[in-house]
Amino acid sequence: MKFKKIDVILTDDDGYLALKALLPSGSILWVRNVEGGVVVRISEDVNLDYVEKSFNSLHRNLKMYD
Repeated sequence: MKFKKIDVILTDDDGYLALKALLPSGSILWVRNVEGGVVVRISEDVNLDYVEKSFNSLHRNLKMYD
């Protein structure tokens, strides 16, 4: 068996639904539920740093209106 390090996003159900709705079709490779969270593997074509920063910023801005 060979081991490989990959980048994933850890979020909750709502975060997964946001990723699913806003990312291009086919960019989510797989999804797993892990200890109450959702782990999402996204295609290498997508810049994960950009996704993380953008979605966290969007979440903060929308949270202001709760």
